Amino acid sequence: MNDPRLLDLLIRADAAPPALTRDLRAAVADTARRRRRVRTVVAGAAMLLVALGVGWRATHLATPQTAFVRSDAAVESPPTPGMVAGDVQRLRAEAAAFQMEAEFHERTALAMQRMQAEAFKRSRFDNSMRISVMDVISAGRHEAARLLIARGDRLLDTASEKIDAARSYRQVIELFPETEHASTARERLKQLERES
Repeated sequence: MNDPRLLDLLIRADAAPPALTRDLRAAVADTARRRRRVRTVVAGAAMLLVALGVGWRATHLATPQTAFVRSDAAVESPPTPGMVAGDVQRLRAEAAAFQMEAEFHERTALAMQRMQAEAFKRSRFDNSMRISVMDVISAGRHEAARLLIARGDRLLDTASEKIDAARSYRQVIELFPETEHASTARERLKQLERES
């Protein structure tokens, strides 16, 4: 909204925009890397869940539904009429395959729970150390307002430049109305009006 005016103001005031310190720059970069890492983990976990769901669905649609039998249970059922020994062996093989698949899904679910718990711990740590970009911008705005006040104060020393000082104070009020520097600028403007 006021970016071109702020840039022009900073150039005219012979002040560079406040540079990020090395620590602040590193903290912002670390925060961005951590967020990217969390997004990657979440996306990977979601893709894994989708793949497992598709695999499970394809497996259960391709084979006839049978009762789940634990592989460690010794269940001997009498052969029914029309069943052949090959059918019993095939059913046992399917039951063993289902057991292996269930164990695989259980291990996967446990691994995902561990990953989610670790990501939660990291996010709690990240939140405590995160430096808000808005805080950095706000600090820059306060610094720019402070520079304008200082410029106006310097111009007040010279009687011929009181108009420029008043202009500098008005810019603070217009560009940064929500800062404490705006109230300082209002006071200085009132003081200038009383002196005139």
